[in-house]
Amino acid sequence: MDVVLHEEFEYGDIKFEQGFIDQHGVFMTRTEAWHVAQASGQILRRCGGDDANGGTLYSENLY
Repeated sequence: MDVVLHEEFEYGDIKFEQGFIDQHGVFMTRTEAWHVAQASGQILRRCGGDDANGGTLYSENLY
């Protein structure tokens, strides 16, 4: 998965959300990506997002 942007924030009329893109080019929020990474055994490190919003994936979890 690739990291995209930084958290959810607004810049003028544009709203951005941080998340990940899978190997098929599908964007997932940090919570959606957490569930995918956890189910496939990709969580290598715990860095504090385990319980936030039902699980919040950070790139640090993957390496």
